[in-house]
Amino acid sequence: MRALHANPDDTARSETSGRLYAVHTPSRSLARLAQGQGAYYFVSGAWPLIAPHSFQVVTGPKLEFWLVETIGLLLTVVGAVLFLAGRAGRVTREIAFLGIGLAAALGSIDIWCVLEPHTTRAYWIDAAVQLGLLGTWVVLLARRDE
Repeated sequence: MRALHANPDDTARSETSGRLYAVHTPSRSLARLAQGQGAYYFVSGAWPLIAPHSFQVVTGPKLEFWLVETIGLLLTVVGAVLFLAGRAGRVTREIAFLGIGLAAALGSIDIWCVLEPHTTRAYWIDAAVQLGLLGTWVVLLARRDE
């Protein structure tokens, strides 16, 4: 995978040889994907913190709501990071891995949850969103490496 940096005019100097080499910029599609995923995670993470009652109406009752709040805070932070990285055009390998990893983890959790009794359709919908995000990252990064 190539280095993904913000500015097409950026170059970096090798510490050992002093030679210049090109630093590749992320595609606009990768930046938009990071922004969209970040916004989705920010909103979905903030929702149980701001409106816990409506969150539980849609997703079902939770026995230990502090766990929901903890995940909500983490999603809000990760969402902000993804959004800001995409907005700045700094979709690095690490940011891509964060987006891919979280979509895979959350999608897996959603699929596990739908196998449990008394879950709502919200988990099916979120699983589809997460798998769509994961697939989009894979396709865009594969195109970039061609």
